[in-house]
Amino acid sequence: MDQIIHLFSNDELVGFVLEGNSLNRNRAREFEEKLESESADLRIRLMLLGYYETRHLHSKSNRQMREAHILWLLNNLADHPFWTKSFGIVMEAEDPELYQHVREFWFDLMNTRPSCWQIFANAAFYLAFSEPKEAKRVAKVAQKIDASNRDIDLILSLIDQHKDRKAGR
Repeated sequence: MDQIIHLFSNDELVGFVLEGNSLNRNRAREFEEKLESESADLRIRLMLLGYYETRHLHSKSNRQMREAHILWLLNNLADHPFWTKSFGIVMEAEDPELYQHVREFWFDLMNTRPSCWQIFANAAFYLAFSEPKEAKRVAKVAQKIDASNRDIDLILSLIDQHKDRKAGR
């Protein structure tokens, strides 16, 4: 899978998700059926994530499908910067059970891969919207792992902005 992921730039991965936003229901069903025989098709997975990202709030089945794609992508792409592009974010207030499940996934990864700054950066980004204090702590660990990385600075800035919005500043 690693070789497949690295064939695509981050912009291409994001493009697949955005392309999925405009899928119709029939096309999404076709893609779901195709995944039954080609489960590792990253392009289709990302397009379906895009499809469900905009349709999960009002449909239990769409929420379940989104969850399945998020979990598959986490298992196969957790150390990719794709996760800092706001896709696959689960808001705690929206779906506390899934939020907690994904949160635990990130913490397990940080424990098993303590030298991978990208894992910590991705986890910090995920936490930023529901737990800004914890997100900042995790981002600081990423910064200790790779102090010269400007991506971490951007995540810290985002966390501060979100914290300010929550505080009404």
